Amino acid sequence: MHAEYAERGLRILAFPSNQFGKQEPGTEEEIKNFAQSCNDGVRPIQ
Repeated sequence: MHAEYAERGLRILAFPSNQFGKQEPGTEEEIKNFAQSCNDGVRPIQ
């Protein structure tokens, strides 16, 4: 989706969170590292 619509201004943001029933295992740093490892480098991780 990003590759197709980025030129038209589409931005996809990721907001990793553990606020929904503690469904996200790991520390804040581990969660961020995992999210970045799944990212192709073009989407901001907040």
